Amino acid sequence: DFSKCPYFNTQALEVASGHAGCTINTAAGALFCFTVMTTVGYGNAVPRSQGAQALVYSLGFISILAFTAIISQAGTICLAVCDDFFHRIKAHFLAKGVWASLVWLAAWWLWVLTFAGIATGSSGRTFPLQNSFWFSYISTTTVGLGDYYIPHETFRPGDMFFLPLLFLLGFVLLSNFLHKFSDLLSSFGSERESLDSLLETRRGAAKERSLQGPVKDGEEEGECAVEMREAGS
Repeated sequence: DFSKCPYFNTQALEVASGHAGCTINTAAGALFCFTVMTTVGYGNAVPRSQGAQALVYSLGFISILAFTAIISQAGTICLAVCDDFFHRIKAHFLAKGVWASLVWLAAWWLWVLTFAGIATGSSGRTFPLQNSFWFSYISTTTVGLGDYYIPHETFRPGDMFFLPLLFLLGFVLLSNFLHKFSDLLSSFGSERESLDSLLETRRGAAKERSLQGPVKDGEEEGECAVEMREAGS
């Protein structure tokens, strides 16, 4: 039992170069770069040396900025196309408000389920659907807790041709939902501001009339008509 002999353990550490007998896993490296760029970062692989950390500091940060810009543009184009389609089929309510948020939320959840179904039978292994759904959720939300991840040992070069598409489409759908949901919240705030502004205007007009004294019936009716038109607009 070599574990009970410190001499052999020490000698093995001194002789080991860290490179002999090892082969470069290009697909695993590409997967690691992809998780850094998308900020998923499962944590199953981390840079150990200072040079590797410096590489992640520089190129990793630049790739994150580039990825953010690309996803933002992709989401904008996707929203423009879908909103135009909803207007063409006379379904204007699906392009804004609560219904638009629900549509994109449903689309994202359906894609999470699809992603989970694909992950269930990927890499020649079978995972419970619940675990695959959890993996899909933490991946498309870029949470990447690390309890479930893609093992580098089973990741193949061919997986890079379809796996990033699963992630990216999930990112776009989630981004569109957040965009519509933020618009919905902003609309509530703008409506409240418009109502407050209208009430403040009417209070100011009432105060001004009180300072001017009594007005004639015709003038009062005209002012009421103007206020009604302003409220209607």
